[in-house]
Amino acid sequence: MRKIQEIGPIKIIFGKFPVYPYCNTLLIKNARTLLVDPACEEKALRAEVAKEKIDFLFNTHYHPDHIRFNNLFDGVEFLAHKEDAPCFRSLDSMAEWVGVKGTEYEKAWRASMVEFFGFRERSKITEVEDGTTLNLGKITIRFMHLPGHTPGHTGFFIPELKILFLADMELSATGPWYHNQRASIEQIILSVEKIRKMPADYYIPSHGQEIFTGNIGPRLDRYLENIYSREEKILQTLAVPHTLDELTSLSLISGFKLPRNQVWFLFERNMVRKHLDRLLAQRKVSRVGGKYQRED
Repeated sequence: MRKIQEIGPIKIIFGKFPVYPYCNTLLIKNARTLLVDPACEEKALRAEVAKEKIDFLFNTHYHPDHIRFNNLFDGVEFLAHKEDAPCFRSLDSMAEWVGVKGTEYEKAWRASMVEFFGFRERSKITEVEDGTTLNLGKITIRFMHLPGHTPGHTGFFIPELKILFLADMELSATGPWYHNQRASIEQIILSVEKIRKMPADYYIPSHGQEIFTGNIGPRLDRYLENIYSREEKILQTLAVPHTLDELTSLSLISGFKLPRNQVWFLFERNMVRKHLDRLLAQRKVSRVGGKYQRED
């Protein structure tokens, strides 16, 4: 049985943890009802949500572990941030943004998205932006653009309850993740600082089994430190020149064993490349031919 927690009109149905591809699903019931990221688990969704009258379905971003059971709620008004909307309208756009388009991984990735994750292209999308509000009755959803994980990655603030939904800014010990082609380390850093300024009492993440309360500053600091410690690992490794693929094979960021024929090798490569671009701009590394080297 799924773990469930309620805060006023909000029901949080926790996804399997740390199993991929599941996330925490939110059901917010008031005069009108909002469903957020229906991907906790199909059995739990059918038990807790499928019998409800859902007025709005909101996906925080286009990643498959957040959209997996959207099709249980066909016909519901669909909301997403305008920056991620192209990926809901077109699988081609998503393939490009993820970084698989034109690669050896594309065919298997496309099949997985359609057959396993049930992806369907959408023509009708209600686009939201930073600050867009959705009135559910006695509570208001104020969408909060938190880009970096994806260009349109979005959480929301409920001012009446001082609840901030962090989505995939989940403040875990293993995050953040910027593995897609159009993800951005710099934007994640800015989004962390945006969260730091919010006067919330509750912070709900998309993954993990905990609702954060109190001073969230140390968690934000640790989350940012993960970025900088990854760069330090790369710098230490580059005392000896390495190619991008050689660095990727070391799994310095994810820690996963990554065969080259798995798409997660590409995702690790994307993250390492973003760090190398930052380090090149800071003149902490140099590149000669296809090899990178630390500048002492």
